[in-house]
Amino acid sequence: MKKVKQSILDLVDNPQKRTEIAGILKVGEQAIAWNMYHNKPNGRMTKMDFLEAISKVSGIPVTEILEEAEVAKETQS
Repeated sequence: MKKVKQSILDLVDNPQKRTEIAGILKVGEQAIAWNMYHNKPNGRMTKMDFLEAISKVSGIPVTEILEEAEVAKETQS
């Protein structure tokens, strides 16, 4: 499973960059903020249009935006 690297989130998680991404994706800035806050594995931010918007705003290639997400495994007792 993939999710956006924390270093990338730190770079683009501010009102100006979120607004730029929102404009590219034609959604509200709050929708972008919500997705960044949650950064779910294989979630909305891992879709190509979102990755391309992040890349355009940050200057970082799409191939360097994602990382493997650690998923907590449920334990059975």
